[in-house]
Amino acid sequence: MNKLAGKKKGFSLGSTLQSHTKGIWMWCVLHPEKPDRTLVLLDTEGLGDVEKAKLDKKQDDFCNQNLKASEDHCSALLKDIFSPLEEDVKQGIYLKPGGYHLLMEKRQELKKKYVQEPRKGIQAEEILQEYLKSRESVTDVILQTDQMLSEKEKLIEVERVKAESARAAATMLEEMQIRNQQMMEEKEKSHQEHVKQLTEKMERERAQLLEEQERTLALKLQV
Repeated sequence: MNKLAGKKKGFSLGSTLQSHTKGIWMWCVLHPEKPDRTLVLLDTEGLGDVEKAKLDKKQDDFCNQNLKASEDHCSALLKDIFSPLEEDVKQGIYLKPGGYHLLMEKRQELKKKYVQEPRKGIQAEEILQEYLKSRESVTDVILQTDQMLSEKEKLIEVERVKAESARAAATMLEEMQIRNQQMMEEKEKSHQEHVKQLTEKMERERAQLLEEQERTLALKLQV
């Protein structure tokens, strides 16, 4: 690099693996063959520096510890937040028509609570997704049960409506029969009353006729 710069010194040189250059060194000189151009020389730190290897990037251990701490904290946090939901699932609270929808609402509520918790670290989202994925089989069972019970409930409702319709029809028929019977009884009663009145009228007229005949006969006898 010094020869390219036309110098005997400038870019320092070390005789060991230890990095001698710190950061990036830059030297700008006239191009040896193209006077109208500038030659930019850059020297960077050595990649085989033993001290830097020791620093290594120690950060690996630190990053691993950071990952582990984040994983442990997030796992404990999920367990604490979702334990009431887990208990409800064990008790079969969501094994009913509409149970899957209720489960999703509750899960979304708890996810929001988890996200709002501070200082979860860089593993927060990954641990959450792993937890949700581990519960997929249980979620599928609740969904299938919900669909099956909902369909069964629909069939029960259809049968209930049919039964109510049948009872309503039977009640209506019975009421119609009662009304018809009442109408027949009233009609018969009216007929009997009419016959009675007609008979009484005929009896009166007959009696009057007999009286007139007797008077006529009496007058003839007198004459």
